[in-house]
Amino acid sequence: DSPWPDRTQLTLQTRYGNYTQTLHPGYQTFSLALYPEDFAGTDSVICILNGKILEKRIVELTPVRHFNFHIIHHSHNDIGYSNLQTEVARIQNENIRSAMRWIDRARQQHKQVYWHIESLWAVENFLQEADDTEANHFAAMVRAGNLVLSANYANLLTGLCQPEELSWMTEYARHLEQLWKIRIRNAMITDIPGISYWGLKSYADHHIPYLSLGPNYVASLPDQGDRIGGILRETGDKLFFWKASNNSDDSVLVWTAGKGYSCFHGIVDKEKQFKWEQRISAYVKELTDKHYPFDMVQLRYTTHADNGPVDTLLDTFVDDWNQRYASPTLQISSIDSLYPHIIEQYGKQIPVQSGGEMSPYWEDGAYSSAREETAVRTLVRKTLAMEHWAKAHKVYNHVNWYTLHRAIVMFQEHTWGSWCSISDPELPFSTAQWLYKKNFADNGLDLYQQLATALGYTAEEDSLTQVAGTSAVYDFEVDSLHGGLKNIQLTNGRLALDPTDAKPFQLIYQQGIVATKTEDPVVTNIIQRQNDETQKETEVQSHMTYFPTIMTTYHLDKIRHILSVSYTLHKEKNIQKESLHIAFPVTHDTFEYGDGTDYLHFPEDQLPGSNHEFICTPGWLRLTHQHRIIRCYTPDVALLACGQLMDEHQENGVKPWKKENKSSSPLYFYALNNYWHTNYKAWQDGELHLHFTLYAE
Repeated sequence: DSPWPDRTQLTLQTRYGNYTQTLHPGYQTFSLALYPEDFAGTDSVICILNGKILEKRIVELTPVRHFNFHIIHHSHNDIGYSNLQTEVARIQNENIRSAMRWIDRARQQHKQVYWHIESLWAVENFLQEADDTEANHFAAMVRAGNLVLSANYANLLTGLCQPEELSWMTEYARHLEQLWKIRIRNAMITDIPGISYWGLKSYADHHIPYLSLGPNYVASLPDQGDRIGGILRETGDKLFFWKASNNSDDSVLVWTAGKGYSCFHGIVDKEKQFKWEQRISAYVKELTDKHYPFDMVQLRYTTHADNGPVDTLLDTFVDDWNQRYASPTLQISSIDSLYPHIIEQYGKQIPVQSGGEMSPYWEDGAYSSAREETAVRTLVRKTLAMEHWAKAHKVYNHVNWYTLHRAIVMFQEHTWGSWCSISDPELPFSTAQWLYKKNFADNGLDLYQQLATALGYTAEEDSLTQVAGTSAVYDFEVDSLHGGLKNIQLTNGRLALDPTDAKPFQLIYQQGIVATKTEDPVVTNIIQRQNDETQKETEVQSHMTYFPTIMTTYHLDKIRHILSVSYTLHKEKNIQKESLHIAFPVTHDTFEYGDGTDYLHFPEDQLPGSNHEFICTPGWLRLTHQHRIIRCYTPDVALLACGQLMDEHQENGVKPWKKENKSSSPLYFYALNNYWHTNYKAWQDGELHLHFTLYAE
């Protein structure tokens, strides 16, 4: 920061010579290559101003490990949030055209550059408005490998999805493979921290061998990201092959970029050289200190902000960098070339993980629109049931399923509402984004009805509730104060419960973000609707703040010994932070969650970096206690808090996440919340229906 007159001369004197820099008044930065690559030791650096020694410093240079940073250049598709969704589509169309012009120019200069399109949603939008010449040119660049496609249609919250539903995430990729006779070998997940077991398994089942994870990254936050817990800390730059089981043939190379996807956001052009030097230098030191075992580093690069543009000067910047520095080197790469290269060179050093998941963190945000999320979960189950029926009756190919699948995928896409959905929820910018998002759910319901009519299909009762095996629930007793169950009678005694204040299936309302500020329902009436040799049904009427009427119905099938629980909740608008949970304090020695076929053990099957506070289930829980198995089917609720209610209290402005959780007792189902700093919409109101089914074996 120079106080001296313009064009003052500053000379740096080292053992390798003198280097003069012209200063101007005010703050400025400059960098000089002062030492040869092989120099190590100490040196005196003397600062001379206008012939007089200003300062003398002793510097120590240590040997530098060589790294080659492979730049994976892309734009993060945030479909909403900072821009209206239609504007995002326009931006990404221009990004594709800009990338194509960049690739053409580089080829003329005999250089290879690569642009990644992380969401095929952008490709489909582009192809809908491109003419034949432009579309063919695009396809040629894809075949040549310069335009790199991810298999994902969009960035999905995999923890909300059914296993079969996840196949729809890559359906458009399979269409392009057939259309252009290509192979899409990678998937990019950006921004989202974590991925479910079924998300990983879907990639393996569809023979997609490379998965690049680029979570949210904010260097100034304690976890180096927004609501990402231990993802970067525990998985960044730690590669592994994931297999569904020891016997699986297909594996996926999972590689979390150590600096996420947004490390270079917010850099203006005049600061680019200095900021890259600063951040790459710090990253080199970090990798060296952590004993990173490889010389290749995956560097996700998005410019400016989400939905940022193509850096069409990146190739020139890289050339200048490599001419200036011996190490580290930069290289514009593609996932499709980098991943097989590291496998070829280091494959035997990369560990293999059989099963497990990086339990995700962001799925709770979707319950800021619990009614719509529940409706979409129901729609998915109904769609899958109709597809199974259509295949059995050999009429599956009589209709086009893709538009229905696409509507569901786009509702499960990760982008919340607008950035100001909390601070200014009734601004047209906020309401328009929510209506656009909600429209996918509404269209999905309409498309389902159209397909059902075309096929002549009539939906049957959810067949999953019939999968009971030998059940042994014989009776129940309602808690007259708060509406939960104070006793569940099994074949040999009562269901063992955790010693908590809340009873099974009791609602717990939380105002604010601190888990200690809770409210229980007040029961106003209990009605015995039926109690005979075959059925017992009890209706519990209650209320609490912002819930003027609550109806809980307990129905025991005495023939099959299955207990069903259903809720009808009437919610009033509350723009303040809130959440609603359902207690499930069932004593257990082991806790598993899954789809009825595949189950994960908590916490044993959680991979490093996992969310230890809540898990996501496709629909089933299985608890064991003293050789008894308790199963609960949760068709409307995907999330389960483990050990305590979700606590959103903040330290220094951010939520601290648990680094481990050895106990899952007691358990709490998620019903709704709006405690995020960004939500689909700022409040919830209207009617919400939830259902559960309990079995004992």
